[in-house]
Amino acid sequence: MGLAEGTSTLAPAQIRKTAPVTVGLLMGVWVIDYVDRVMMAVALLFIGEEFALTKTEQGWLITAFSLVYLLCQVPGGILADKFGARRQLMVSLLLWSVFTALTGIAWGLASLLVIRALFGVGQGLFPGASFKAIAERTTTPAVRATAAGAMLASNQLGAGVAPLIVALIVPQRPEQFSLRKKELA
Repeated sequence: MGLAEGTSTLAPAQIRKTAPVTVGLLMGVWVIDYVDRVMMAVALLFIGEEFALTKTEQGWLITAFSLVYLLCQVPGGILADKFGARRQLMVSLLLWSVFTALTGIAWGLASLLVIRALFGVGQGLFPGASFKAIAERTTTPAVRATAAGAMLASNQLGAGVAPLIVALIVPQRPEQFSLRKKELA
């Protein structure tokens, strides 16, 4: 039974069982969302050096993501309403993952801009679908508000733990980051 049909196909007992798992998974994804954002901001120094990007060009990498992310929020909600949260979440996470991976094989500013914009599409589709999932998987508005609050609180958790995670992952010196420079030497 798919979620696209709405909550009427799920019995209250099924909803009670799946709601905590759904909220927990969504919270985890929101934390990862913020780790991704902080990771790019920290890695931008290294990416800028590797591709000889100006500060303005580096800013465009952040802007390309942010603008497309913004523009995909409402269509993401519309698509989640039309096709259901599960399908929308899967598409969002697939796009998000693919374009995160493709960031590592970019060859210049143009490819980075396109990849970052498409990454924004993947992440922009997520928020509406996550709220739709909360609505589909909770039984009452009171529980729904608590679930949405918990999910939103994970944003701040992500913003708080992201620098700790990023500090462990991103090298401390730019020369450790650039594999291409070592290959060319």
